Amino acid sequence: MRAHTAVMMLLSAAALAWCGMAYTKALDPSGPVSPSELIEMASEALADGNKPTAIHCIDRYLALADDDTVAAEMAEFWKPTSEQARAVRLALAERVAALYEKPAAIKLAGMAYYQALGVPKDYARAMDYLSHPSLAAFPEVMFYEADILLDQGFEGRDEARGLSLLHQAADKGYAKAAARLAELQKA
Repeated sequence: MRAHTAVMMLLSAAALAWCGMAYTKALDPSGPVSPSELIEMASEALADGNKPTAIHCIDRYLALADDDTVAAEMAEFWKPTSEQARAVRLALAERVAALYEKPAAIKLAGMAYYQALGVPKDYARAMDYLSHPSLAAFPEVMFYEADILLDQGFEGRDEARGLSLLHQAADKGYAKAAARLAELQKA
């Protein structure tokens, strides 16, 4: 029994030392780390439940990567992937949304909560993102906001506002909004 406990303690110490080295590399601003390594470290930190380190890795990634690289990384969110990879891309989008108010990141975060991709479905969080002023002109976003506002289970249900958004999205040519309005008129 003692030998088993000693082996387990050694393995735990080795694992902690490895994680510590990986995190130290991420936390050292002078250390040579590529953007892809930082995304991987953020993913590992999230998997370990270490969100502060994940956010730090994402911040360093944002400092190193250009806008096109960041956009491409966030676009990977929509491809079939592991939940861990999706979680780090969502964390990236939320950080970009918070720091730079980029519409693509704000929309991605809102849609993730709306569709329960990488996170539990949370209409309130989705609305926090989707109702951002930078997204007001997008008919697709209007449609998803309306869908949430018209949902019977949503605590902030607002039928008048939901119908208004559906009409606006349909007027801008969004076919799903027009179809939903037709459905509602039949009911």
